[in-house]
Amino acid sequence: MGHHEGFSWLAYTQLLDSALPIGGFSHSFGLETLVQEERLERPEQLREYIEAMLVHSWAPVDALAVKAVYRYVPEQRWEDLWQVDCTQHVQRSASETREGVAKMGRRLYQLARSVYPDLGWEPLAGALARRECIGTHPLNSRLALLWAGRTAGAGGRRVPRTPAR
Repeated sequence: MGHHEGFSWLAYTQLLDSALPIGGFSHSFGLETLVQEERLERPEQLREYIEAMLVHSWAPVDALAVKAVYRYVPEQRWEDLWQVDCTQHVQRSASETREGVAKMGRRLYQLARSVYPDLGWEPLAGALARRECIGTHPLNSRLALLWAGRTAGAGGRRVPRTPAR
């Protein structure tokens, strides 16, 4: 992976777009099950669920992936990065959450790689093929954002390829 000068806000914002077709808004991460089992019925229970997800999942687990990407990628410490991905995956207690972040990660990887094939996906592609990492959404989203934010073109411009349908 080469480091390029400049920054592509277009590439960055495209990967942050809520309309990105990776299923992020179709996964309930256990919330649907709680509602179906009538264990979550009132607004204050929903607030407690969201707070619990923030405190016990999103902040410590997803943030760990963000930190790991920015810490290990510049030094190409791929094995350390894959270990964080695997560790954080098994730390998720709800199976719906584990399955959701893995599916979203795979979809994001496929989409981002087809739109930005020249971003240096080889380390991740190899690790996925060898099953050295899960390729969860927190890991893949940070890698994609980090790599898409760098451009090979002059002036910080990059026009992404349209993915094949």
